[in-house]
Amino acid sequence: MRVLVMDNQENVTKSAEEMRQDATSAAENAADSAKEMGQQALDAVGNAADSAKEMGQQALDAVGNAGDSVKEMGHQMASAGDNTAGSAKKMAAAPLAAKEDDVEAAKKVVTAPLPKPPSLHEQASVRELKSRLEWGEPALTILDVRDRDTFNKGHITGAMPMPLDQLVDRAQGLSFKRDIYVYGASDEETSQAAQQLRGAGFWNVAELKGGLNAWKAIGGQTDGSEETVTKLTPGAFNVVARLAQHRELQRKAKAV
Repeated sequence: MRVLVMDNQENVTKSAEEMRQDATSAAENAADSAKEMGQQALDAVGNAADSAKEMGQQALDAVGNAGDSVKEMGHQMASAGDNTAGSAKKMAAAPLAAKEDDVEAAKKVVTAPLPKPPSLHEQASVRELKSRLEWGEPALTILDVRDRDTFNKGHITGAMPMPLDQLVDRAQGLSFKRDIYVYGASDEETSQAAQQLRGAGFWNVAELKGGLNAWKAIGGQTDGSEETVTKLTPGAFNVVARLAQHRELQRKAKAV
């Protein structure tokens, strides 16, 4: 019995040891599996992190490229804007330059020396009188000393009728300092009238040589029942228009 018990104990001990070894081996295998699974998990996490990092870098590169494209587009738009602004500036400057040219031309006209009317001479030509009238001088008087019927048929526009036999009496209403141009039916009659006026105290008396006929020969304005009505130009009553006409005649004369 004692031997049997001892065998049984040995068997039990042997079985327990085998079981312990099996458990230890199983535990080691489980630890190895767990370690391998952990390593695989770490590798998977590492791979995922690398992939995420690569995707992040790709996204950053894409954003950078997009930024460069946007930046380039911005430069192009800015350049186009500069070109458009430059063109608009040139277009806006063109009419301003034209206006400045107009202003300079007007300044030259305004500052140009004005023509001076001829002064009164005792023996005056009809051109001298016409020049003074075209200049627009109001401080002169034209006297026609022919008889009234002849005057009514035709006379220099603006002339006052004062027949020779009534001349001195009717001239008393004029200023003694006023410029007077006198004409008659002939130069002799004109000379007589001038002498009478000077003798009466008038200082500035001019004898209009050639009278009405000479006046009409140069295209002077006339009135009267037998005279053809001449169409008046703007310069007949406006000194500014006469100056413009004078400058235009000078320009044409230079161009010839």
